[in-house]
Amino acid sequence: IFQKSRSYFSAMGRPPVLRFAMDSDTLYLIADRIVSERTEDSIATRRIRAYPHVFLYKSDMQAVCDSASYEMSDSSFTLFRDPVVWSDSTQFTSDTLAIKLSGNRVDSILLLRNALIIKPVLGDRHYDQIKGRNIYTKLEQGAPQHMIVSGNAQTVYYPQDEEGRFIGVNTSECSEMVLLFAERQIRDIFYLRTPKSEMKPMGEARHEELRLEGFRWREAERPSGFEDMVSRWFSRQEDIGSNK
Repeated sequence: IFQKSRSYFSAMGRPPVLRFAMDSDTLYLIADRIVSERTEDSIATRRIRAYPHVFLYKSDMQAVCDSASYEMSDSSFTLFRDPVVWSDSTQFTSDTLAIKLSGNRVDSILLLRNALIIKPVLGDRHYDQIKGRNIYTKLEQGAPQHMIVSGNAQTVYYPQDEEGRFIGVNTSECSEMVLLFAERQIRDIFYLRTPKSEMKPMGEARHEELRLEGFRWREAERPSGFEDMVSRWFSRQEDIGSNK
């Protein structure tokens, strides 16, 4: 559907595909329906909406959600209804999730309500976890640089010594915290307001019980490339058809 007077178009098909060229990379988006419309009298203020069954793929980021919007004015995506985003080996989930792009890279991720970040360690046997009401994450080259966790902040993480050996597992909670990263590992945590923290040696911790509320490792849903993303979309359509 195309309406020139409104600079509006709506695409549906098997499936519609939107491509964002970003220097040497490309971001792909597919969904049941993709709608583009001008929000003001400027090409740069165009808004794109996609729904339902949304998949996104970029070399340094992948995502799945029910619906999404993209604001061209500030290069930002907002994902709605059970969104999950993967960047490097880290998984991000929340009720609503906002992604800010800068150049051809993910610049920051904002998790709003029921925010949870999970990163596997020790060959996927254990997981670093960060939870809070909201979490803001600044990234560089696809890896977290710092995080601000606000509201019922909790962490489970496995610190390492200078030789990369795991020395135990730390659990902590407080109202707010700030985390700094180096070489894709937590370097420092600053606890704000009535912190509680406990460190246990690896041999004494009950690792299988160290799962924060809402924990769900969703790597099986992660698209591995454009063709895989399309295949997953068709599989979902077949599942919907078989359940009718």
